[in-house]
Amino acid sequence: MIKTNYNFYYMNIIFRNIVFITIAVLTFSCNKPLPTELLDDTLSEEQNLQIESASPEPSTYIYANGYDTTGILQPFFDKSTLINVSGIRNTFNNQTVFMANYSADFYDTNLAIKNMHGRLVGFRTRMMGTVKFNNITADKIPLRIRYMDNGKMIDTTIGFHFVLRNNNMMHPNDILNFPYNSFVNFRIDVQQGNHFQYNIPTPPEIIGHLKVEGTRAKKNLKIEISWNALRSGKINMVVGIFDPITQNVFPYYKITAADNGNAVLPLSLLEKLPIQGQQQLVITLIRKIEIEIQNNQLLKDNLIVSQSIHNIKVQLPN
Repeated sequence: MIKTNYNFYYMNIIFRNIVFITIAVLTFSCNKPLPTELLDDTLSEEQNLQIESASPEPSTYIYANGYDTTGILQPFFDKSTLINVSGIRNTFNNQTVFMANYSADFYDTNLAIKNMHGRLVGFRTRMMGTVKFNNITADKIPLRIRYMDNGKMIDTTIGFHFVLRNNNMMHPNDILNFPYNSFVNFRIDVQQGNHFQYNIPTPPEIIGHLKVEGTRAKKNLKIEISWNALRSGKINMVVGIFDPITQNVFPYYKITAADNGNAVLPLSLLEKLPIQGQQQLVITLIRKIEIEIQNNQLLKDNLIVSQSIHNIKVQLPN
């Protein structure tokens, strides 16, 4: 593993462009899941893999905020509060960059954003007080969304959200080491002394590896995914495509698998991926904990997501 300052900077630039491409109707467990896609391959059944399309309407939604930092696939979020804490590994060409992402979004579900056809695409945010993660004040930054409207991409700011990242120059070292298998303290202070805090449990770190054999041209491409298994529970994987020219990544499949340490992607799935030219495959492994706090007047209807994420980018052989 290479850890020079130059490599860290270079890899950080690459994965920052991947990482912040996806949050604004599909979450992994809050909303009704899409039907499992039927694949002409018994391998997925043998492995007990649940495979779903990750992009119900690619012509309508543009993913603009990083499914590989949030672990959430959604063109917009339909709850009043989303709190996300993520420890992230980004791997490409045997180099790994480590990141941490802490964020809190507070939406006003009375302030809907709709396209010209009246379709709901999101909500504006509501103003809150001060947010801290592990006693470090988060930065209040503009929250932007992108969506397609009558064939045109709309890029707009819908308010502010609270974010801490270890690649933020204001906080270069404070949150570099994500506390896996531990806790992150979340606190929000609003006016008149009202506050709420909660210790968010974090999962054990997930560390994955890919073994690529064969080629698409010969129709014998095989991708084996291995990871450090817990031997209980489930993990999520997202299969996406990264375009180095546009610096965009788009998720195509979400896979739910037993946390047993090994899975082979079905050939029928790989053949359906529209990879062209120098586009690269991105496989994201996610081990997570989801929590909803009931009857909280500050957070209202809410989702707290805590996770370990490993993004692995690979150039497929011709």
